Amino acid sequence: MEKKLVIRPMEIADLPSVKIIEDESFVDPWSEQDLTYELLVNPLAELLVLTYDEQILGFANYWVTFDSVSIAQIAIYPPARGAGLGLMLLKDVLHRISLLEEVKMITLEVRENNLAARKLYLKAGFHVSHLKPSYYYNGDNAIYMIKENVHVSNSSD
Repeated sequence: MEKKLVIRPMEIADLPSVKIIEDESFVDPWSEQDLTYELLVNPLAELLVLTYDEQILGFANYWVTFDSVSIAQIAIYPPARGAGLGLMLLKDVLHRISLLEEVKMITLEVRENNLAARKLYLKAGFHVSHLKPSYYYNGDNAIYMIKENVHVSNSSD
């Protein structure tokens, strides 16, 4: 069987692998309880995993609220970084969001010192809105970024 990259909805069995990526990717990682809540309870949350040969290499978590979406997390397993997987996962998220006609805007916060993530978001069409001083638990600043949602037409005009 051919090995391939797949992006699919997260399942409860994925949580141990996602938690490892979470812990290795973020200064203040979410707990397993937080991730479980997002997956099983939060009605606004959409969670995806990126797999290669069924091994989880990344995940995304975003919240759909009325006419906007907030990207809460996107992370790639550190040894798999630098191969374009983050951009692939982000593009998939943006495509899924583009199918939601009610969504007008996509927002996110990113640590000011996370230059790789900021570059990724700029490449995907986000722009910097403003700085949120001392936004994170450890006092780090956040950059608030916005992208207008470009809808995919479902008609054959």
